[in-house]
Amino acid sequence: MTTSGEWQRNLDAIVTLTEEIARISPDCADKAMQIARLVRSLDPPARRAPPEDDATEVCGLHHETDFA
Repeated sequence: MTTSGEWQRNLDAIVTLTEEIARISPDCADKAMQIARLVRSLDPPARRAPPEDDATEVCGLHHETDFA
């Protein structure tokens, strides 16, 4: 899974490449900038939920509710 930092580095690399393509090949500038705009609009990866605390659940029983 991609971390937030890795995601941002990948995003920055793609934008840098599209800008370079636009400079080197003016015929492709419009498409390169379209790619850059699309990449900038991407949402960062969702954070994963923290793992469940295994100590509170044993064999399907929840400590607070099932042992009372």
